Amino acid sequence: MISNARVKKVLQIAPDDDQAVEEFLRIRDRHYRDDSHYYSQTDLHRILINYYSRRSDYQFTLLVGTDTQESPARCMVGRCERWPWAFFGLFECPNDDDTFNALMDKAVEFASEHGHRRLIGPIDFNGIHNWQFLLWSQQSKPWVGDPYHHSYYIDLFKRNHWRVAEQSISGIVKPEHHASFVNQLDDLQAKLEDSGHELVTRHTLDDEEWTRQIWRLTTHNFDTEMLKYNPLDLDFFRQINQPILAMLNDPHNLIGTIKDGELSSFALSYGNFIDHLTRHPRNDTPTPAPVFAVKTIAVDKQYHLNSIFSVLLKIIARHCQERYSHPLGWRRTNTENPGTQRVQRISHITQRYCSFYKEG
Repeated sequence: MISNARVKKVLQIAPDDDQAVEEFLRIRDRHYRDDSHYYSQTDLHRILINYYSRRSDYQFTLLVGTDTQESPARCMVGRCERWPWAFFGLFECPNDDDTFNALMDKAVEFASEHGHRRLIGPIDFNGIHNWQFLLWSQQSKPWVGDPYHHSYYIDLFKRNHWRVAEQSISGIVKPEHHASFVNQLDDLQAKLEDSGHELVTRHTLDDEEWTRQIWRLTTHNFDTEMLKYNPLDLDFFRQINQPILAMLNDPHNLIGTIKDGELSSFALSYGNFIDHLTRHPRNDTPTPAPVFAVKTIAVDKQYHLNSIFSVLLKIIARHCQERYSHPLGWRRTNTENPGTQRVQRISHITQRYCSFYKEG
């Protein structure tokens, strides 16, 4: 349903205006406070605004559409020295074209003033935090970590002439392909270990060592363009990731390889623990066993990427079948990612995502 709300004015908020930032942060909770699967990310967003406001390679501002409606509009718009375009994120808006255009025209104006013709989003500062909208899902329950927003956002951008940018998908390997997918795993793993890559699992390393090693590997090997990733300093990386590690107890939540004392690859996988984050009523129906899925894989570029990548995927696929009785599940990957295109071809797609752009 299209809202009758009309924005009166779009205010620009400086990241160091603490009181105004708190008003900005509360807008998201007002949009979703009655949703059964919503969990507030206000604390995280406050941390992100504070952190990126102190980075010299970022410039951004916060925009709020002011009016008398219950759920006003907001977004963050900024630029980063590593990207040749501007970005927007932390987006919320009623289903109203006038309100949307008042807000996003201001965002396009910011991009233009800072030397960028193209504005892309949503990207919450960095792809590691959140980016893209959820375009479609085969299930009503959201997957933890997926974009959470009003379903009308897709149509809101399309009908106002924003164009689709990157597209991503999640999926699960079709059952008939499982056996062939894990074929020769033992031989491939043995060859990998013979070449000096020692396999490690969740409890081989403590949380601090996993954090340091993953930070080093992602900093030097994550693709900035495809993943929209910008390196973080170690202290901040630790702050946002160690609470997640504390929730992961399956030995295969984290696996990887170590060569010469340093992590040469890792794979992060987990089930859908969204019910641990939401406030469900006492009479809520029990949640079925979660699907176990690989979320992130990284391999040090100095080694043979395909062989290590393949072994990690096959190990997780075997674990999925043996412990959770389903083939390999995998989470959001860019449709253009060459490393995952073979898996995409033999999988059933469970979610689709996209970002949007506009030329100013």
